[in-house]
Amino acid sequence: MKWALVLACLILACPAHGDQWKLPVVTLRYETAAGVEEEEEEGTLSAAYWRHSLALRVKEERGRSFRATVTGRVSCKDFTEGDANDYWYFAVVPGLEWSIGRVLGVGAEFAVKKAVFGEIGDTAEGAPDGRNYLDLGPKLFADWAIITGLKLDAWLRSTYSLYEDEERTRQAYSFGVGLTGRRGQWSVGARYRGTARYPLGEESQREFGGYHVASVNVSWDPNR
Repeated sequence: MKWALVLACLILACPAHGDQWKLPVVTLRYETAAGVEEEEEEGTLSAAYWRHSLALRVKEERGRSFRATVTGRVSCKDFTEGDANDYWYFAVVPGLEWSIGRVLGVGAEFAVKKAVFGEIGDTAEGAPDGRNYLDLGPKLFADWAIITGLKLDAWLRSTYSLYEDEERTRQAYSFGVGLTGRRGQWSVGARYRGTARYPLGEESQREFGGYHVASVNVSWDPNR
């Protein structure tokens, strides 16, 4: 078993043997948005809100065969009616990617997200808000260049949501697959994503649920 692991590491490392390390690329991005959204459990629309987000991404590459990234993000959501639902979160996502030859790429990420609500609501003064949560979970992904101009990609993610109110705690598993084709200035893609949610722990009152999302997109780039 040990020899099999060593061999697997050597196979992944070989394509990067002749490559050179590059200087890290740092990207800083700020976003602001306004709107309403559907409440997940009640199925109703929320009050209007403003969202402000700041993300910092650091990418280190070794040639075209290996990439390491770390992304940090801070976001706050401010509702226009009241402040009991205002919240902010901080997320960190480190990731690794390998290109195996010219047709296959694989990678892995591990996300950590902490969300805190700004108001205590109906709880006693100084008590924690039961809506506060910590998300943890890995993601595995891969892409395959089937032929020139046609690429298939897929990913699998698991998320464990640990709430201060243990009755809210749950786990979720998502699978996504996409097919993208490019010809000249035109690009056409189709994607599918399915998510299943389950309770987590003996105290959890969450019920089994899930949803499916499918999309098709067409883009035209006159500069290609």
